[in-house]
Amino acid sequence: MKTAFFLFSYGGVEGRVMDSVIDEIMLAGSKGAVLGYARIHDDALISRSRSKALSDFIKSDFDTIVMCDHDIEFEPGAVIGLAEQADLRKCLVSGMVSLRGLGAGIAGRMKNPRQPVHPGADECYEADYLGAGFLAIPRVVAEEVLKAGLLPDAPPNAKIAECIGLDGHPFYDFFRCVVAPNGEGKNEMLSEDWSFCYRARKANKDRPMYLWAKPMLLHWGEYGYSVLQAGQQVSPMSKLDAVREPAPAPGRIIR
Repeated sequence: MKTAFFLFSYGGVEGRVMDSVIDEIMLAGSKGAVLGYARIHDDALISRSRSKALSDFIKSDFDTIVMCDHDIEFEPGAVIGLAEQADLRKCLVSGMVSLRGLGAGIAGRMKNPRQPVHPGADECYEADYLGAGFLAIPRVVAEEVLKAGLLPDAPPNAKIAECIGLDGHPFYDFFRCVVAPNGEGKNEMLSEDWSFCYRARKANKDRPMYLWAKPMLLHWGEYGYSVLQAGQQVSPMSKLDAVREPAPAPGRIIR
C-alpha cells in the first residue's frame, strides 16, 4: 500500500507536530512502507487546501491519503495505521481528535452518541460525520465521490466542479462547504470536512465511516487536548500522563 501524507500548515506548524511527522517518516522508512509526504502551506482557505490535496491524490498512483492538521500531535505509526484501517475497510476513517476545549467533545459525530468509547483501544465506532484533522481517505471513496459529484443530475449539495486555483492549476472542490438538513427539520451549515462526508454519503449511502480510537492524538492550543478531555472537565493531561509508561520527555506524547 502506498500512502500519501499531507500536512496542512498555513500559519506555521506546532513543534510537537513536526516531531511526529519526522518520527513517522523515519518509522515508515525502517519498515519499508511507502509514505509520500507533502506540506500544504500557501492558502489560508482550508476547504480549498484540502480540495487541492485530494485532487493531487486522485491524479497520483497512491492508494490512500492521510490528512493531518498543523496542530495534531500523534504517535509513531499512527499515520500508517490509519491508512491501513481505511484501506482494509474501504471507507473513511479518522482518529478521535478532541476539540480545543474541556468538555467540548470531538471533531466528529458518532452515529450512536451514547456508545461507550475506549481511547487507545483498537476499536472503530461508526460515525455520521468525521473531522479531517487526522483523516484517511482510500482511493475508492475519493473516486466514488468525484464520479457522483460530476453527474449532471447530482444533488446540488453533492455536486463537484473543476476550479482554477490561485496558482493557475485546476482542482476539484471536494471540500466546498454546504448546508444540509440536520434530521430534526432544520438545516445546519457544515464545516469543510463534514461537507466532504456529506458528499461521500450521497455518493454511496451504504458505505460507512468510522472513528478509530487507537491513536492517542493531542490537539494543541493552550495545551494538548486529547479525547480523554473531550467529554469531561478534567485537569490538562492528567489522565494521559497517568497512562504513560515509561515517563515521556517533556512536551512529547507517548513514544
